[in-house]
Amino acid sequence: MKKDIEKLIYFLPIPVFLITLCIGSYHIPIAKVIDLMLYKISGYTFFHSVIDTNSLNVLLEIRLPRVILSMLVGASLSVSGTSFQAVLKNPIVEPYTLGLSSGAAFGAALALSFLNIPVQISAFIFAIMGVAICYMAAMKDGDTSVVSLVLSGVVISALFTALLSILQIMIDPLKLQGLVYWIMGSLHTSSWEKIASVLPYMVIGFLLTYVLTCRNSCNSSTII
Repeated sequence: MKKDIEKLIYFLPIPVFLITLCIGSYHIPIAKVIDLMLYKISGYTFFHSVIDTNSLNVLLEIRLPRVILSMLVGASLSVSGTSFQAVLKNPIVEPYTLGLSSGAAFGAALALSFLNIPVQISAFIFAIMGVAICYMAAMKDGDTSVVSLVLSGVVISALFTALLSILQIMIDPLKLQGLVYWIMGSLHTSSWEKIASVLPYMVIGFLLTYVLTCRNSCNSSTII
């Protein structure tokens, strides 16, 4: 019974993927969604749906990039969160408690307002910086306790949040709108170009995580 449930969970993203492509102000039945994708791939249809330009554009240029990008983002967040907790050996660790999110927001604000570097790179650098400062502040005699880690994370998060607030006062109002919009986050501007721009970083991260996991597993088995 348990194995059957696990198999069901593995295949659950497929119907969810198809159903989300049907949802929207422009209704497209699930049978037509399947036919539109089959028509784009092979030129044939399975349910003999009528292929029209509007449905094809809505599906392929608007909904499909959003759904694919949201699934990639969700996969990246789950992998990074699990890795985060495994590296720090603490199950309660998460981005908001260690200054990672606030550091990334501050780095993105700097890139959007003053620095002439990509937003993603700046956000990544300051996110790592926030975690490193938090971990070093919580370390005592080569060891870190849960309480020290949480307290230092609160302090570092407050520091970066304060710096972000100061930066928001200093920058141009037009840039401020873009900054606030970026911090809130949205997938409604998803496109195939954006998927292509983030996919290499995600693949590299997944591969590195997999390699390091396999190496640690091999080392553990060797020790045993």
